[in-house]
Amino acid sequence: MTPGSLDALFVTVGIALLIVRQFLWRTADPRKILQLPLAILGIGIVSLGWDIAHGLTLTGRTLVVIAAEIALVSLTCVVMGWGTQLARRAGQLAYRLSRPGILLWALFIGIRVGSFVVAARMNVHLLETTGAILISFGFNRLLSSLVVMSKVRRYRSVESTANPAPNEGPLTGRMHSRPSIEEWAAR
Repeated sequence: MTPGSLDALFVTVGIALLIVRQFLWRTADPRKILQLPLAILGIGIVSLGWDIAHGLTLTGRTLVVIAAEIALVSLTCVVMGWGTQLARRAGQLAYRLSRPGILLWALFIGIRVGSFVVAARMNVHLLETTGAILISFGFNRLLSSLVVMSKVRRYRSVESTANPAPNEGPLTGRMHSRPSIEEWAAR
């Protein structure tokens, strides 16, 4: 096994494990939600920088293909964020990607494979590197995480107004006509 194929194997197994992880319940702690996407992006940027420093070139064609991939990936990851379920698990707010999310992952992988094909035909080998793969995946996770964080904030806001403290009443100025958590989640 060559170092390049070993590298590809590690990246493939790592991404597969992270995809599976998206379907498991995780605590909706905003500090933790962004850690992994930022780490993946950072590793991808360092790896891509290493490749550029060692002979691969960043051309205008490369930037065009990267921009197209980012535009397509942005759509899938925002929809993934919208498709994330929120629920109380063991007293804590938790989240996971809903079952139809597997189709979005298939679409993301299709976009990435399409980038490989375009990169090979346009002779822009920088897009075939581990760094480019990690940047695409990290960007996907980052945008999706930002959408999830927005959902978590809205959920907690609705939750706090749907369940006011016992000493709050009509004279405190708080509106009690907001939807319940169940009504909000059904939207």
